[in-house]
Amino acid sequence: MTLNSPVSLTQIPQNNLYRKGDVFVLFGELFGRGYVTGLLDQAKKAGMEIIGITVGRRDENN
Repeated sequence: MTLNSPVSLTQIPQNNLYRKGDVFVLFGELFGRGYVTGLLDQAKKAGMEIIGITVGRRDENN
């Protein structure tokens, strides 16, 4: 895979490729009901360690 042909991961494959002890790193807006909720659920189900990084949202004071 190259940067010219990205592949979106919409579901963690359940073919034992990922398992307990693996690390799933996500960058983006990781909020409770965001676009990545399904991926987080699948990673938890597989027993993976999850590292999430987000910049947060601005309030009225920026």
